[in-house]
Amino acid sequence: MRTKDDICLFGHSMLLDFAATGASGSITALRLDDGVRFALEGAVIRAHFFTEPSPAMIERFPSEELAENAFQYLQKFMRRYVFIRRVKNAMKKILGWVIAPLVALLLALSLNIALTRQSDAKAASAQIQTSHSGQALPVSSGLAAAPQRVIPQSSELARAMADGAMAEKFSIRLSKGKEGVFYIFSDPGCSYCRALEPELAKLAKRFTIHLFPVSVIGGRQSAERVSPIMCAGTELRAAAWRELAADRAPVARGCAAGDEAIAANNEIFRAAGLSGTPAIIASNGFTYPESSPNTAAAIAAWAKGAPASQ
Repeated sequence: MRTKDDICLFGHSMLLDFAATGASGSITALRLDDGVRFALEGAVIRAHFFTEPSPAMIERFPSEELAENAFQYLQKFMRRYVFIRRVKNAMKKILGWVIAPLVALLLALSLNIALTRQSDAKAASAQIQTSHSGQALPVSSGLAAAPQRVIPQSSELARAMADGAMAEKFSIRLSKGKEGVFYIFSDPGCSYCRALEPELAKLAKRFTIHLFPVSVIGGRQSAERVSPIMCAGTELRAAAWRELAADRAPVARGCAAGDEAIAANNEIFRAAGLSGTPAIIASNGFTYPESSPNTAAAIAAWAKGAPASQ
């Protein structure tokens, strides 16, 4: 017997089971890539498909309050789907920007080698002709123009991180400031992340900081320590994270939603091609250079400078 509401994402599909609060007890599977919008109409949730003229009923609830709670639960999963999809699309664009110059560079090197060999052959021929006629013939240099460095556009990544923070499922809002926004991937098993905490406290006085916890360094141990925090209410997470960073967090049991949030953050971290933690991303989608010092002053100065390096 099913005793709780459950929503699962797999690829471009969503499985909805409102077993605990719904009236029908049915399970619904939907394709999301065809375009769908959910609407709350009284005590009923309906799906409006872009390709269908009439909406489909997802579930009817005994009360409007239960319907509202279920609708908000559903909306969070939709934001997660949009978040992951936008980041994957951004990574495809970034890879396109990175691979194209690399191919151009390899092509230029190959061309340069070929032209250099051709130039050497002409030079040898000219020397032979000079030895017979006493006059040197002009020889071309054969140098290829160096490819121009292209900076990847990060607007899609910036938008995706903003959507992830808005979903309130994947992140911990440490502060709300007026001078800018930072998105930070941090792992409790990472010593550099723990060293960054005092600097984040300084930045928190001026900037809005959304922290996305991951377990890419500490593995299962990190996931088990963070999951209870992600299961808590959004307003309780910041204090719980600071307790964890200071090794004062009590032993607590996680939940499925917390485990899913960490797994999703790990996926986004890897899709973004980030090499380690902490990873600091500004509101424009650019990442803080690993070679720069992890101090509040340096990070703040970098955020206000333009353009940042990817």
